[in-house]
Amino acid sequence: MIITVSAIGCLMILGLIAFFYWLYVPYMKAPKLSASIEKEMIKWDNYERTYLSYVPRSVVKSSKPGLIIVLHGSGIDGDRIRQWTGYEFDQMADDHNFIVLYPDGYKKNWNDCRRNAPYPAKKQNIDDVGFLTSLVRKYESGYGVDPQKVFAFGYSNGGGMAYRMAIEQPQLLNAIAAIGASLPTPDNFNGRIDNITSRIMLVNGTSDPIVPYEGGKIFFFGQNFGYVLSARATAERFAQAGRAVKVKDAVRLPHRVESDPSSVDQEVWLREAEPVVELYTVNGGGHVVPQQTARFPRLMGTVTGDLDAPREAVRFFKLSTGSSEMRVK
Repeated sequence: MIITVSAIGCLMILGLIAFFYWLYVPYMKAPKLSASIEKEMIKWDNYERTYLSYVPRSVVKSSKPGLIIVLHGSGIDGDRIRQWTGYEFDQMADDHNFIVLYPDGYKKNWNDCRRNAPYPAKKQNIDDVGFLTSLVRKYESGYGVDPQKVFAFGYSNGGGMAYRMAIEQPQLLNAIAAIGASLPTPDNFNGRIDNITSRIMLVNGTSDPIVPYEGGKIFFFGQNFGYVLSARATAERFAQAGRAVKVKDAVRLPHRVESDPSSVDQEVWLREAEPVVELYTVNGGGHVVPQQTARFPRLMGTVTGDLDAPREAVRFFKLSTGSSEMRVK
């Protein structure tokens, strides 16, 4: 009996050690902003849907501000993706006069562009397209958001939701950024992208433990999420739909930290000299949002220091006036 109790105790200790090493991430303190973050709710399709909103003090209706909707991954919520993007969208909103929304998926999931997936939003066919569209309309009417400056930034399952929004509401979003998300293979794809008009930015890690960079089966915590295309095939599919032509060579971004084992390559597809699709390949990168401040669970893999995805997305959305990292040659 003593041996059994001791063994159980050891297992518990080992489990705690494993949890803190692989999964634990300390809460990150929010920066000082010009206005407060608000927790809001709207009723849609008989559900009470919640979201966080950040409207900088400088925003006035007559200024026709931009709007970025930041979509979290499966199993987390709007507050967590706000942290995992390093609170950078809030800070950039203050600098560049746009509004940021962090909506919560149904039971922490989105009904994305996959035909089948083992989570509640998909099984119950939740109308997330309608919910997100209603948020856009609310802020267009209430805050004078410019319809030409509406964007989505999605991570993982949220990236798949951003794809679905761009596919099903082609006139709603000017551009999207998808992090750690690839298009499903045709057998599990819920939609067509022939009429897409949104510009697309993709960020994928070659060592992503969940969404395989070269394509294949997504199998996470014992659940089957179906097959996806490779990151490059996803970019090429969007480029084809957007009638864009690839710039010949990939460009390696400057390496910022000598001890960082990762690197980043950028590929661009142009239409009439305008970037329509951009793919950032993070060599050695994991299933994370590349940025400079927030920590991710070790289980998710390496966070590169060579790319700041939120800031690069705002550059891609043409909401910032800062220098561009794009290196088209």
